[in-house]
Amino acid sequence: MMEVFEHKGKWWLPGEESNQIDGTLTYSPIDGVILQLSGAFADLSRAIGRQGLSTARLILGTTASGTRITLLSCAETHRSLRGIPGDGYPTSSHRAEVALVGSHFPDHEAVTFDAVRVHYSHLDSWASLGYFDFAREDDMAKISYGSPEPRVAHLHEGLTVSLTSAGSEHWEGSPPRRVTIEREARIGIQLGERTRFDRFLRPIRLIQIFLALGVGTTVHQLKVGATREEMLEDVRVPQEVEIFYQPPRAPLQQETLHHSEMTFTLAHMDDRFEPFLRNWFDSADCLGPVVDLYFATLAESGMFAEHRFLTLTRALESFHRRRYGGQYLAPEHYQPAYHHLVSAIPDWVVPDHRDALTTRLKYGYEYSLRKRLRDIFNAYEAVLSSAFPDPTAFIDKVVKTRNYLTHYDEDDRQGAATCGLQLHRLATQLRTLLEVCLLGEIGFTSEELQMQVERMSSRRVVEAIQYE
Repeated sequence: MMEVFEHKGKWWLPGEESNQIDGTLTYSPIDGVILQLSGAFADLSRAIGRQGLSTARLILGTTASGTRITLLSCAETHRSLRGIPGDGYPTSSHRAEVALVGSHFPDHEAVTFDAVRVHYSHLDSWASLGYFDFAREDDMAKISYGSPEPRVAHLHEGLTVSLTSAGSEHWEGSPPRRVTIEREARIGIQLGERTRFDRFLRPIRLIQIFLALGVGTTVHQLKVGATREEMLEDVRVPQEVEIFYQPPRAPLQQETLHHSEMTFTLAHMDDRFEPFLRNWFDSADCLGPVVDLYFATLAESGMFAEHRFLTLTRALESFHRRRYGGQYLAPEHYQPAYHHLVSAIPDWVVPDHRDALTTRLKYGYEYSLRKRLRDIFNAYEAVLSSAFPDPTAFIDKVVKTRNYLTHYDEDDRQGAATCGLQLHRLATQLRTLLEVCLLGEIGFTSEELQMQVERMSSRRVVEAIQYE
């Protein structure tokens, strides 16, 4: 996805191959997929009347080197009519949501694949697959390489996730004087049958967040490809397609992380690749909002400390609600008390104030943030004891800070973390707390979690918060 390219070629609409237009296709993670044409697909008389730019659901093209490309969900963004009438010609620009490089598809419904492969940032360091062996005998050095055995996880409803490797060789000189060998880890995803590409997006994202949890920082999709088998003279031939689309946030250049700096790696999972991934996907069905909030705090590198703190607080509340419930009474049992409390509001209270009080009382059956945090600490007491020597003081600080940042009432300011450094420290500890919850969902034991908490604390050098 970080690969920037430019392809010159000829472009046309499905069923109109005789009307080909010269143009240039460009892609970057920042700008997305843009097609600049030396012409226009739409009727120019309509355009002169400014009745609107054209929309083409699909555009086909072939590059100068013969590569086939399909552009999906296209919309014309600009058209110039300079030189009409005259000797000039119109130009137009189109933006596409997705570029499929390697094949022509007649319509959106035909864009189906058997499998998808993704290369994520930090995946090679996280997996630490052994590609090369080196040996020296007398004056002869021997280097051998190959692909390690794939790790495969068979999950529910036909979903299969695999960790494999691929590579390339480049020989220079005759006789060869230099050989470049590159290997990289890839995640493969199959859904049990040929299906639309958009159905692969959820597992692609869940694996991305799983790796981010392990790596301890943002993980990006660097390359996305797909495979489908086609019949060629009674022989099944795999057809490879590279997929390009604009990510929600353009990936930045990231420093290489050593696996010792990560929260957990493939090696920490031992032979539990399949059960851990199954636990993660099963948990994501229940903890979807928690997972999304956690990933947002990693993806938003420029997020203000206040927003990071509040987002992590929301994530922990949501985790508790989904895993522990968290109601003093069932809603139906609370209703008599709710109606009694509402009826007790004095008549002299103005309507707007009455509405505000009624709304607050409506959810009076739910646990407070303080109790939710206390339940989480009780569940992971042994794991958290070294990083949180005084849970009561920590919880009190979090509650007071959340109340102040929510209402900015000066009465709540006393005891709250208000400066950037204090909020950063508090948010860092909240992140550790949330990660313990998520790692426990994956399947790590209490002993493993305790070691990981110690590793997190040593890596995130943050002074202990002083609770007055």
